[in-house]
Amino acid sequence: MRYNGTIKEHYGFIYDKGDFKSSLTEWYNNLIDKTYGELDVQDVTRMLRQSILPDVAIQRAIELFEIDPFCGELVDGDILRIIVENWNTIKDENLIVIIRNVLKDLRVKTNEFDWMSSSCKDRYLSNIDIAEGLIK
Repeated sequence: MRYNGTIKEHYGFIYDKGDFKSSLTEWYNNLIDKTYGELDVQDVTRMLRQSILPDVAIQRAIELFEIDPFCGELVDGDILRIIVENWNTIKDENLIVIIRNVLKDLRVKTNEFDWMSSSCKDRYLSNIDIAEGLIK
């Protein structure tokens, strides 16, 4: 999925020049000026919510998950929730293998991670359970 240049250049997107400047419009205009590697958790989450390049968003989410399985937009570990919620869109077997490999050691790392609250940890463990069930 890697490519050179910005999303705007690669996909031919144009700026939203509407009169009404909402935070969503500003985000979108900033998003299309980013390269694939510049997409962060917040971008990926919003891209999926707004149905903007969902294949790109889920692939980037998996890469971010591989780098830091505890990263998130609102709470630690949101990236795993995003992947679980979009599991049926993952078609690339290599991405599934990456997730399987990360999940193998994740329970141990989960106990060592400094969680904001026990409910965040419980929610994350639930997402691990769901993910493991999906990849069997």
